[in-house]
Amino acid sequence: MIELVFTACTILGSCHNERLQFAEPSVNVFQCMRYGQSALAQWSNDHPGHLIKHWRCQKSGLTAKA
Repeated sequence: MIELVFTACTILGSCHNERLQFAEPSVNVFQCMRYGQSALAQWSNDHPGHLIKHWRCQKSGLTAKA
């Protein structure tokens, strides 16, 4: 499974990592990169007061920093 990993920061500067998993098992990293921006836009709309700093797509379960 592929997940979208991103760093979200509050306006005050407190940052944390978030992960969104794609429900379809057939989604690959390329598709995640292609459609990740719209998923991040939706997350931003649902979480006002947060800014997205960095994002990437990876296989689920990896723990590298965003």
